[in-house]
Amino acid sequence: MGTGGHIIYEFFDSGVLQVYTTADRSKDIIGRYSIVGEGQLRLSTPVSDNILGFSIYGNTLKLYPNDGGNPLEFEQIIEKSHNNPQPSDHRTSSSVPGVDSLLKRGCLFLEDSEWEQANEYFDKVLDIAPEYAPAYLGKLCADLQLQKEEMLAKNEKPLTEYKHYKKAIRFANANYKAYLENLDPEYNYKRFLAEMSTAKTEKEYQYLTKQFRKIKKYKNSTELASQCEKAASQCGKAAKKSLDKVKKRRYNILVNSINEAKTEKEYQYLARQFRQMKDYENSIELAKKCENQYSVLKEQRYKEEQRIREESIEEERRRIEQSRRWKEQGLCRYDGGKFVGFLSKKCEFCGRPR
Repeated sequence: MGTGGHIIYEFFDSGVLQVYTTADRSKDIIGRYSIVGEGQLRLSTPVSDNILGFSIYGNTLKLYPNDGGNPLEFEQIIEKSHNNPQPSDHRTSSSVPGVDSLLKRGCLFLEDSEWEQANEYFDKVLDIAPEYAPAYLGKLCADLQLQKEEMLAKNEKPLTEYKHYKKAIRFANANYKAYLENLDPEYNYKRFLAEMSTAKTEKEYQYLTKQFRKIKKYKNSTELASQCEKAASQCGKAAKKSLDKVKKRRYNILVNSINEAKTEKEYQYLARQFRQMKDYENSIELAKKCENQYSVLKEQRYKEEQRIREESIEEERRRIEQSRRWKEQGLCRYDGGKFVGFLSKKCEFCGRPR
């Protein structure tokens, strides 16, 4: 899967690989990866636990998905930083002149279905570098008349039966070997069988259904796909039944809570909970009932607060009027007391001066 255009990738001292779409490194970042082992990356934007393999050869960077899917290729790399040492890999650029360009020519012939020419160029690679694993995989693709190496995963026979595959495995390093194993239908068949024996959820069986259908021509994969599909359906029904029990228990708790609710907050909470249950039983009707009761209590509270405010205003008005009258009568305007004393007269009650 080529991205096309000019691609830059760059290693940093911090152990990070960054891939850009243009020469402007301040933007257009395709991906940022942390190097976690020889030929291994962890995608860090967005954060992910998935470990990817990677390799570099010629002017192509390849990322190998950990699920055995198609590698992601970045072609036409125009710049590379050497801030961080490049991990070794059989896919890296060969030190022998001409190997990378010959391999690329062979791959192009594969894409054009020119099998003899492809085989010829892969042989030229092996004449120069006899232990170069990708060339053996290329020869296997030419023999089986496959345009891309990823198509090997759909082969009807185990790849271990082919001599070129055996040699590719023999000369591959750990990272590339893992990628080659994921191309072998027998390897995947056994892996999916093992996962099938431990699968428990609808999602797990749905995944296995999809994976077995990818190798449907291999052994009884079609039958196993049907079994997984049936198991997924049964798990789905069981999960729905279990969910219905949970909903019923929750519904009963909420119904009982209506009789105990007294405050606005309680009715507001119950209304939200019933709304979340949507079409279960009469949840919407009960939600509306709780909302109405919430509105009634809110209106009552508003009226009570309004009454208290009005009484407070009236009380303040009376206090001011009384204070005015006391002052006119020569009394203390705060409490109506008489001013006593010979030189400095003070209120007989509060002691404030006249």
